[in-house]
Amino acid sequence: ERIGGGPLLLKLHYTADPKKRAAVNCLRPFGKVCFVCEEVDKLFALAKMESDPADAKVITDKAKDMAAKYRVFANIIDIDHPEKGVQRFAFGPDVERKLRACFVDDDGEFRDITDPTSGRDIIMEVQKKAQSDWNEYTTVRAKEKVSPLADKDWLLSIADLSELTKEPSAADVEKA
Repeated sequence: ERIGGGPLLLKLHYTADPKKRAAVNCLRPFGKVCFVCEEVDKLFALAKMESDPADAKVITDKAKDMAAKYRVFANIIDIDHPEKGVQRFAFGPDVERKLRACFVDDDGEFRDITDPTSGRDIIMEVQKKAQSDWNEYTTVRAKEKVSPLADKDWLLSIADLSELTKEPSAADVEKA
């Protein structure tokens, strides 16, 4: 699903092995039966029937790990490393909500922060979450002043994110 014509929202299953992290699109958004989602549903049901809270937590945690996660993909320029050019950036719904808020000014009016001449840079402060490999975005806000795109050639390097929306085969999902 496109968000405002730019970023792309996908529902992904991740591989169980964190050392070989890979993702595959969930089959449900394609109107197909997703056997991973069905297994997740069964595990959640099993956890509800479990009388031992510790065992129920183990089952619930496994279900959560297997469940499809929403990820948003966008083309970005890392202003601290402009030499890298246009990059694909993936983030979760929490960061997406914070970024969406950057499109609203102090008066509650829409502003197009993505415009090449009148847009704004986004300031993001990132820390590692405690006892986790995941990032926490403590600050996500648009700069107050307009910051035109430094290199207009970047516009020619924007990747087509629609390649990420391809329907996987059942074998691809099973492999993941």
